[in-house]
Amino acid sequence: WRKDWLGERLQKLVPPTGRALPEKADSDVAYAFSWDSFYAPRAAHQLLREGVNLRANTKPITIKTSSGARELARGSVVIPLGGQTVPLDRLRAMLQEIAARDAIELLSIRSGYADAGSDLGSPSVKPLTQPTVLMLIGSGVDSTSAGEIWHLLDFRMHMPLVMVPLGSFADVNLDAYSHLVLPDGRYRALNDEQSKRIADWVKAGGTLIALDGAVRWATQQEFVANKLQNGESKNPERVPYASMEETEAEKRIAGAILTASLDRTHPLAFGFSRDTLPLFRTHTDVLPPLKSPYATPAVFSAEPVAAGFVSTENSERLAGSVALAAERIGDGSVVLATTSLAFRASWFGSSKLLMNAIFFAPLLDRPSDLGAGDE
Repeated sequence: WRKDWLGERLQKLVPPTGRALPEKADSDVAYAFSWDSFYAPRAAHQLLREGVNLRANTKPITIKTSSGARELARGSVVIPLGGQTVPLDRLRAMLQEIAARDAIELLSIRSGYADAGSDLGSPSVKPLTQPTVLMLIGSGVDSTSAGEIWHLLDFRMHMPLVMVPLGSFADVNLDAYSHLVLPDGRYRALNDEQSKRIADWVKAGGTLIALDGAVRWATQQEFVANKLQNGESKNPERVPYASMEETEAEKRIAGAILTASLDRTHPLAFGFSRDTLPLFRTHTDVLPPLKSPYATPAVFSAEPVAAGFVSTENSERLAGSVALAAERIGDGSVVLATTSLAFRASWFGSSKLLMNAIFFAPLLDRPSDLGAGDE
C-alpha cells in the first residue's frame, strides 16, 4: 500500500441515504437519478422489470429541476413521464421506495430543454433495455469467479441470471438472452460451431463479456481482432536449475493491486468520480491497445503496481496495456476485462465496471455512426 493514499481517519461509518421526490407538480416532465450510487443499477433494473421506460444521458446536461438548475452527469437515468404505461402515482410510489432502499437522490425535472448541453429529446439520451443475462459455469470455468459474479448480480443487485454448464451450451437458445458472461476459466470445450453461434449472436445485437482468463479464449476468435500477448520468450536462455523456484515466481503475478486510468467519458466508466481505479490482477497476459482509439475505458497506469509483488519486467509490460476494452461488432458489443472485476464479492469499485458493461455496452457508438446533428 502507499501511505500517500491514506485519507482522513474514519471515525464513524454513516451509510448513504437517498432523497425522495418533492411534492408532485403539474410542471414535472421527467424524474432522474445519478449513476454514481453503487446500487443505481439495482434501481434501474427494478424499474425496467416493472415496465418503466428509462433513458440514460451520455453527455453532461444542466437542466431545470424543482431544486434549481442541476447537472445530470454522464450515465444519469432519466424517467420521462410521457409515454409511460405504468400509472404515474404508482411510479412515484415505486421511486420513493427505491430512493430510500438504494440511497439515490431523485430529481424532479421541470423542463425538457437544457440550460447547457443536449435537451432530453436528444439522440445522446438513449433508451435503456432490461438485460437478460446468461453465464456459463461448470467444468472449465473457475467456480470462484462465477460465484463472485452471481453474488454481485443476484444477491446485491437483485438481478436474476441464468447459469448453464459449459457442457450444455449447445442446447441453449442464445436469442433468449441479451448478455453472455464468461467468468475466468478455459473454454476449450466450445467447439467451432458453438464459437460461430456466439459470433453470429454478437453481430446480431448480443453483448459478450469475457473476464480474466476468458479473455484468452475470446481473443482467439476470428470475430475479435485483438490478441493477447503472454510475454513468454520463444528462445529462453539457459538458467541454473537451482534458481528455478525463484525465477519462475518472478514471472507470475499471484495477486496484486494495479492502478488503472479511466476514461470517464466512456459509457463503461460512467458513474465514477475519479480518473484512477485499483484493480486486482492474478496473471501476466497483456492485451495491447485496440485498433479503435475509443475502445479502452480503462488502461493500466505508467507505474501500475499499488500493492503486491510484480516483477519490474511484468510491471513494464503491463504499463499502458488494456485493463478493460469495449467495442461494437456488428450490432452487438464485446467487452474484455483482463482482471477479476468482482473479486471476492468485495471489490466494489471494479464491480461498477461490470454493471456498466451490462447496462451501457449496448449504448456504444461506432465512430462512423456519429454525425453532426447532436450539438
